[in-house]
Amino acid sequence: MERYCETQGCLRRFILEYFAETAAYDCGNCGSCNGSFDETDATVDAQKVLSHITRLNKAGKRLSFTHAANILLGKSNDLTDMPTFGIMKGYTRHYIRRLTDKLTALGYINEGYNLSVTPKAGEVLFKGVKIMIRGGNPQKAEKARQIGAARAGGAARNGGTSRTAKTSRADNAQIQKYAYSEDLFAKLKDVRLKIAREARVPAFVIFSDATLVDMCQKHPQNESEMLGVSGVGQVKLEKYGAAFLQVLCSEVPNTNEKQPEYSSELFKQEVAISGEPLQISHVADNINAVLLRYGKLKTTGKRLNDLLIEAGYLEISDKVKVPTENGKMLGITTVMRHGEHGYYAQCLFGPAAQRMCVALTAKDL
Repeated sequence: MERYCETQGCLRRFILEYFAETAAYDCGNCGSCNGSFDETDATVDAQKVLSHITRLNKAGKRLSFTHAANILLGKSNDLTDMPTFGIMKGYTRHYIRRLTDKLTALGYINEGYNLSVTPKAGEVLFKGVKIMIRGGNPQKAEKARQIGAARAGGAARNGGTSRTAKTSRADNAQIQKYAYSEDLFAKLKDVRLKIAREARVPAFVIFSDATLVDMCQKHPQNESEMLGVSGVGQVKLEKYGAAFLQVLCSEVPNTNEKQPEYSSELFKQEVAISGEPLQISHVADNINAVLLRYGKLKTTGKRLNDLLIEAGYLEISDKVKVPTENGKMLGITTVMRHGEHGYYAQCLFGPAAQRMCVALTAKDL
């Protein structure tokens, strides 16, 4: 799917070739055939990525994308003496991921969890082959987009042009935040508890704590704005949105209250730790409930798994994540679940493992 998203050729041809069929000509109807795209020359950045992976491989190291990207960003505590350490400082991890996927799709990086270059990489490094990516200047683009959208949201709330019904969910997701309110959070939790009891389901099934914190900070006033809250989709909006909007519309946000100052130690103390083993997604929800209070970007279950792999608590075995011996000692267990496609293994994280996820997240910020 990543290769499909990155290809600049005919999408129909790509699908047919994936299933070992051939197309005599481009379809002329897909987004690639009919689309008109701005392209940016990303050759220099591609050379940085390929040079970095080449140096790692020559040193006998094949690292995961996350670990390799951290070195490029200057956020790693090891391999700090490498010439490529920090050479992409100021870029976003998303852009490096996008560029890495592009280079993999073009055959310059091998498929697989750990990064390694192919012999073709020399074409970009030494033979003048250019790498073009779709879109404008990628450097710091994501951060600039978030800042611009946040300012636009603030202007709308202060009497500027109102948002139309056509505002996209991506735009709504960047609405300027207010400071976290403990009182409003408690009221939203009461609403959630009442709905959960009536539905006879756990409270987190309605909305996670992280979603309630995001509601506090974005303070949506209508259904369109509610869809900009992380964790609120169309189905949940239709089921539960009215009850939460009733509370939010009756509360006036305190615009004078400042965002609390982040402290690594406070963060680690404030994340809720369950006495029961949790799925990684639930661990991420508990962490995000605190990250959002401090105005920090959310983490994901995938990110936590990557950090645990790098720290030696998880490993990939037959394409499945399983705990290492250190992971088992930390309290990571594996259970078998049954889904619509059969049985699958799932890791659960006890209290000590949850605390390790919190500690690794604090270190990663």
